[in-house]
Amino acid sequence: MTIKMYFGIIARKKRKEFGLSQEKVAEYAGMTTQMYREIEKGKRSTAWEKWLIICAVLRIGVEDMLRLQECLLAEDEGKAELMKWLKAKQASETAGK
Repeated sequence: MTIKMYFGIIARKKRKEFGLSQEKVAEYAGMTTQMYREIEKGKRSTAWEKWLIICAVLRIGVEDMLRLQECLLAEDEGKAELMKWLKAKQASETAGK
């Protein structure tokens, strides 16, 4: 997962916590609503200045980004372990035939 995706997840969560519309955040950040929607979806990057404005509006701190990244990494590690187990199981079943 990319930083754009992390940021989009956090921005959407924080925006909803504050009861703001995408239109309002876009207005505060000086961008179009479509541009902001794409940022929330993790499909668009923007200049640092815009990211900082969005962070200020939604009160997103570095600790928020780090916390989310840790959760997503733990989830990815769990998926990797599950895939290893499934492959080992398939290999043993194939060897037993």
